[in-house]
Amino acid sequence: MIAQAINSAVDFLLTTRSPDGFWRDFWTPAGMSDAWVTGYVGVVLAASPLQKSYTAAIEAWSLLECERPADEGWGYSPLVPVDSDSTAWILQLAERLGRSDDERAQRARDLLKRHRIEGGISTYGQDQANALHRFFHLSDEVDLSAWFLPHTCVTAAVAGLSGFRADLTDYLLREQQDDGSWTCYWWFEPAYATALASKALAACDGPHALKAIERAVAWARSRIQTLGEKPTPFELAWLLRILLSDGKLSAEAGRCLELILSLQDAKGAWRGSARLRIPRPDEPYPDRVEQWARWFGKTAELKTAEDTLRHTFTIWSLDQWGIFTTATVLAALQEAVSVS
Repeated sequence: MIAQAINSAVDFLLTTRSPDGFWRDFWTPAGMSDAWVTGYVGVVLAASPLQKSYTAAIEAWSLLECERPADEGWGYSPLVPVDSDSTAWILQLAERLGRSDDERAQRARDLLKRHRIEGGISTYGQDQANALHRFFHLSDEVDLSAWFLPHTCVTAAVAGLSGFRADLTDYLLREQQDDGSWTCYWWFEPAYATALASKALAACDGPHALKAIERAVAWARSRIQTLGEKPTPFELAWLLRILLSDGKLSAEAGRCLELILSLQDAKGAWRGSARLRIPRPDEPYPDRVEQWARWFGKTAELKTAEDTLRHTFTIWSLDQWGIFTTATVLAALQEAVSVS
């Protein structure tokens, strides 16, 4: 049953590529994402034993390798300034394909090294302030400092790269919450960062890493036991990956797996439920913000800097095509197969 679900999910992803070969999803003031989403999907497909998946991952890298040749990294799309998160996912794709030594990948790693701050990784560097002000049509006085701080969800993604993992371990251990989870800056779902941090720590030695994983698994078990009536596929996929991070297929993992399989539709997809959020660039603690608005496009004329901040940030977007969510679930199913 899992094998059939995996094959159907792969077929869905292969049919949702745009004619130019990129995957596109989400809708924000920056438009739709192609580079970041393509890198993310490519990472998942590169881990599949199916030849059609691996071939698609190679094709994705070939496209991304040629995009923005003058830049060190990659961004949400070719129009948006490069960022650490997009760069990390695309470098993970290169690593899985054995292309980490390519010149394009080596230059991208330099970007991540420059974004190292306080032991973690920031999404953007302070040297990108002018580019960010221009892109978002903000005056130079607008504070961007929160985007230059280390972000746990971004750091956890970068820690998925073998060359960065050891240097980021202390930061991840320090940032684990009392309940065993890790928080996100760009996502509402803490299981995202918790799963990525747990996976990175699972590749490390030492009692502190093992203890952190145990606490994360306990947190995920608690979440599974208190799920609402309609858990989202995105939530379930990350919870399953956390539960699998100790290398065991527990009863809670089995229940999570059953729920995931029951939510796959006839096309092989899972309903888009990845809620990406865009905090104001001066907001370091987005979890404290209560009022968020889903982005459906610009609805007002932006006359002042405050207008721009109000209608461009503190918004969220859903992967309306289900591509990002389906790739996320596919990754969880592939890990479940490897454990079982």
